Amino acid sequence: MHDDRHLAEVELDELHGLLLSTDSLADFLSGLALAAKEQTGHGCGLTVRSDDGHPYTVASSDERTLLLDELQYGEGVGPCLQALAEGVPIVVADMATETRWAPYPQRAYRAGAYSSVSLPLAAQGKNLGALNLYAFEPISASQNPLAIAAAFAERATGAIAIALRIADHVRTAENLRTALTSRSTIDQAIGILMAQQRCGPDEAFELLRRASQGRNVKVRELAAGIVTNIQRRGS
Repeated sequence: MHDDRHLAEVELDELHGLLLSTDSLADFLSGLALAAKEQTGHGCGLTVRSDDGHPYTVASSDERTLLLDELQYGEGVGPCLQALAEGVPIVVADMATETRWAPYPQRAYRAGAYSSVSLPLAAQGKNLGALNLYAFEPISASQNPLAIAAAFAERATGAIAIALRIADHVRTAENLRTALTSRSTIDQAIGILMAQQRCGPDEAFELLRRASQGRNVKVRELAAGIVTNIQRRGS
C-alpha cells in the first residue's frame, strides 16, 4: 500500500501529460482511473451524472471497482452518490461495521472492499462528479485514506476541467464545420436552381425550402442531393 508521502510526490505534469497523450475525453478519463490506482494502490472509479440525471461510472480502474459503483446505483444510495449529491467527502473506514446506506456496505464488503473514500470533483463552481477509491486490503493505522484521495483529487480536478473544456471546444469546432459545410452546400444548390429556373436567390431558396417541407427532409440534405446529381451528370 502507498502512503501519503508517495502520493504527494505525484506531479501535476504527469496528469497533463496523460491529457496530451490521449485522443479523446473517454481515453483520458480511463487513463486517469488507472493512474489513480497506480498512485494510491486503491481501485478507482469516476462517477458522473448523465443528461437525464442518472449517475454512472464514466471510467474505472478494474471490474471490481465498477461493480462497487454499480451496487450503489442499483440501491440508489451509497457513499459515492452522497459525495456527488452533497459535494462533500465521504469516508467509509470499515465496510464490515458501516451502518449507513444499508445494505450496500455489507454487499461491498462481501465483494472485497474493506474501506472507501468518495470525493467530489468540482471546478469553477461546478460539481463535475465524484472520485471513488476502494481499498481491497486493510489500511494500517498510519495511513490516511482521505488525505490520499484528496491529494490525487486536487491534481485530477484541474486536469478533468481542462479535458472537459477541450471536449467542448472540439464539439463546438465540429458543429461549426458542419454548419459551414451545410451553408456551402445550400449556396451551391441555390446557384443551381437559379440557373435552372432563371430566378433570383430568394426565389431559389424558397423553392428549396418548399421542396424540403414537401418531401419531409432537411434543407441541407435536399441541397446535397441536388449538388450530387449535378456532379454526376457532369462526370
